[in-house]
Amino acid sequence: MDLIFELILRSIIVNGLGLYSRYYFFNMIGKTKSISYLKGEKSRDVDSISQSVFNTVIGLVVLAIISFSMVYFYFGIINPN
Repeated sequence: MDLIFELILRSIIVNGLGLYSRYYFFNMIGKTKSISYLKGEKSRDVDSISQSVFNTVIGLVVLAIISFSMVYFYFGIINPN
């Protein structure tokens, strides 16, 4: 069970939401960063750990925003009762 949770957490939240949210954010503000830089592959060990932490935190925040938005749309707009 822990292995499945770790795979879901690592692949969907961290790599999916966190990494690509940061990638698109940096592209929108005009400071283009590569995916390998944001993963921490092209930097030192300390930078790779900090990039992973940033991806995790941003991924969890984006997941929370998506979850709250879905609940709001379901209970606020679709089912107003």
